[in-house]
Amino acid sequence: MDGNTKSGYISYRKENSFKLISEANLIRLQNLTMQKICRHLADFVYKNASLLVVHRELVSPPALTECNLEVECQLIDVNYKKQINRLSNLAVERIEEFFRNGAKCLGVFYQSELIAYSWCHYIDHYFPFFNYYIDVTDGVYIGPDFVSADYRGNRIHGYVLTRMFAMLYEDGYRYVLGSVLHNNHASIKGLKSVGFTPKQRIKTVKILKKPVYKTIHMIENW
Repeated sequence: MDGNTKSGYISYRKENSFKLISEANLIRLQNLTMQKICRHLADFVYKNASLLVVHRELVSPPALTECNLEVECQLIDVNYKKQINRLSNLAVERIEEFFRNGAKCLGVFYQSELIAYSWCHYIDHYFPFFNYYIDVTDGVYIGPDFVSADYRGNRIHGYVLTRMFAMLYEDGYRYVLGSVLHNNHASIKGLKSVGFTPKQRIKTVKILKKPVYKTIHMIENW
């Protein structure tokens, strides 16, 4: 890489093209990198998290949440694994595993672009950090869900979840489970809006990646 400084900028050449990066942006990039390294080190030394298990009964055909955009919703298969990965960075290997285990993925499209999805699983769902399984004997597990940052605020999350409820209700299911981290306030708000209520709270503390504390409590209120 060839470079020189001029007027507070650094110029570098890559593949016969020149770009300019301001010194302020370089400092910001350096600070962000250091913050990320520090967070990883902190998580390695000490990390605690709480998982909320939520549930909802499907006692009647669910009301659909209206979306603010004209979107299309359809089940998608493993052929969409690259689009799912690009949308949310969900690992391709994980996507393939979900489909192999019989999971279904409901995709939301806007102008032919995949902008959101929701998964449902018919087998117990495992959370490695918490060393915990959600038992789906009496229902179906829904998650993960994802909406593109560019389209949030358009009620897409509620739309895709209620479409999933309707699909499961038609298939004869009357009970669904989900999960959310206790500090993910935006997702909690969305889950509450479509009728989910909390069931359990699992708290785990790890030091040097080894579990040192774990509790499971039954809860009824957010």
